[in-house]
Amino acid sequence: VANTSPPWRVAPVFRAEGVDDASRLSESYFQIGRSREALAYSVSAEDYYRKAIQLDALNIEARNALGVLLATQARLHEAIATLEAAALTSGGDRVLGNLGYVYRLAGRQAEAARYLAEASKIDPAQARTDARLVLAWQLRAQQTVPPPRNSLPSAR
Repeated sequence: VANTSPPWRVAPVFRAEGVDDASRLSESYFQIGRSREALAYSVSAEDYYRKAIQLDALNIEARNALGVLLATQARLHEAIATLEAAALTSGGDRVLGNLGYVYRLAGRQAEAARYLAEASKIDPAQARTDARLVLAWQLRAQQTVPPPRNSLPSAR
């Protein structure tokens, strides 16, 4: 019997160490979602973000992007739930800041002030977090809200 295999073979060009196929596919879906959103195809973008999250529940960027997209569609309850899930996993300043902004849009000033102050605490060097801190203190001045733990900037 003659050998019928071709003299060439297909092999992956790049394979990241410690990254499984689901994570790679999740990242691909997230990037496609970003592209679709940039082209104003929000329904398609939402589908791709959800596929990315389904494949990798720890894809914080996809959760954050989906939460922001939902907020821009005034689907604030869904946006809050999505961003809260991302905050539980990550707690990064962008996620917390976005969660604070969505709470503000929803008229929930106490929660908005808390999350915006937390975002500012994580990365106070960033101009956007400085703006978040100012907003958080303005919101807090409008209501009686206990400050979040360790939210005060250090004295210099």
